Amino acid sequence: MPRRGRGEGSISQRKDGLWVGRVELGRSATGQRLRKTIYGKTRVETARKLTKLLARKADGRLTQATTPKLTDWLAGWFRSHRGDWRPGTARVYAHAIDGWLIPGLGHHKLDALTPPVIQAWAAGKGPSQMLQTSLVVLKRALGFAMTQQILTYNAATMIKVERVKPKAAVPLTVEQAQALLAACETHRLGALVASSLLLGLRVGEACGLAWADVDLEGGALKIRQQVQPGFGVKIAPLKTAASRRTLTMPARLVALLKTRRTAQLEERMKAGAAWPFRAQSIDPLARRCRP
Repeated sequence: MPRRGRGEGSISQRKDGLWVGRVELGRSATGQRLRKTIYGKTRVETARKLTKLLARKADGRLTQATTPKLTDWLAGWFRSHRGDWRPGTARVYAHAIDGWLIPGLGHHKLDALTPPVIQAWAAGKGPSQMLQTSLVVLKRALGFAMTQQILTYNAATMIKVERVKPKAAVPLTVEQAQALLAACETHRLGALVASSLLLGLRVGEACGLAWADVDLEGGALKIRQQVQPGFGVKIAPLKTAASRRTLTMPARLVALLKTRRTAQLEERMKAGAAWPFRAQSIDPLARRCRP
C-alpha cells in the first residue's frame, strides 16, 4: 500500500490490535504540535474515519485540537438534556455520572477515551446493573459529542460487559400477606400498602392516587398517574395508555380507604390554615388531595 503524502494523515496499528489514525493540524502559538487522533477496529474502518476527518480539515471545520475532559462534558450534557428525561431517569443518570463515570474516567479527555481505556475501567468494576447503566449514559454522552463534531467515533459502543441477570421476585406467602393486611388496619399508611397488595399497584401508582380517583360508594379505583422519585417528587402521567385502568376494589380495601379518608379530614380540620403545607400532616393519598 503506497505511503500517505504529507498532510494526508497517518494510520498505524497499536500492540493491542487497535488501529489509529492521525491528522496534523500544525503547531500552537507555543510551538506545540497539534493533531487529531481517531481509532478503529480495522484498517478499513480507520481509513474511512480518517477520510472524513481530512474532509472536515479541508473545509475549515476541524480547528479544535483538544477536547474537553469527560467530567466537564458530562456536566454540560446532563444540564442540557435533563429536561428531556423522566425524573427517575435523571436521578439514575446523575448517580451513574457522579458515582461511576467521573471517579473512574472523568480525568480523561474525550478523544482519549479509547475502547481499551473504557474496557479496563469496566473490567475493574465487575458485572452489575449500575455498570450497564453507566455505559448507556457514556454512550449517549459521547454520541452527542459526535453530533457536535467533537468526536469522530463513539468508543463506548465497542465495550462488552457481562450482562447481569435480574433477580427473580419472591412473592409473599398467603400467611405473610394476611399478616401484612392485618397490620394495615392500624397503620397510618395501611390504605396505601393495602392498595398495592390487593390490586397489584406499583409503588408509584399507589402514591399517585388522588381522592378524585377513588369511588368509595361504587368500589372502583382509577389508575391514571404516578409519583416519580427524582430530584424531588413529581406527579407524572403513566407511560402507556394500557397502564391507565379502572379496578374494582375488594370490600376490605374500601373499608380501609373510608377509615383513612375520615382520619385525613380530621387532620385537615386540626391543621387549619397550615394544611397542606406541613409535610408531617400529609400521607401519600392526602398529599394529592389539595384545594
